[in-house]
Amino acid sequence: CRVACCQKVMSPKATLKRWLMPDPEFDEVGSVIWLLSCAFSMLALQAGFAMLESGLMPMRSNVNINLQNLVGAAIVGVFFYLTGWAFAFGDDHSGFIGGSQFA
Repeated sequence: CRVACCQKVMSPKATLKRWLMPDPEFDEVGSVIWLLSCAFSMLALQAGFAMLESGLMPMRSNVNINLQNLVGAAIVGVFFYLTGWAFAFGDDHSGFIGGSQFA
């Protein structure tokens, strides 16, 4: 029997260890996918809120409401670039929040 008998059978403990210790490359890819999906959902929420506000206001105010939402999203993006990235992904000094990689 060349297939089943000759292969090394992993113990349940080794199999559990393999499941609990993920591949570092996959962990990095998973983190990027999670970050992009969260960013997409936040942009979708921003667009949905803009549509909600536009629907509740008179027609003449739609441009102003949408411009206000766009400027608000741009300001938040700039502040995340300046401070949020460092807080989220900077080297932590106290184990809670990052303190490096500020813009």
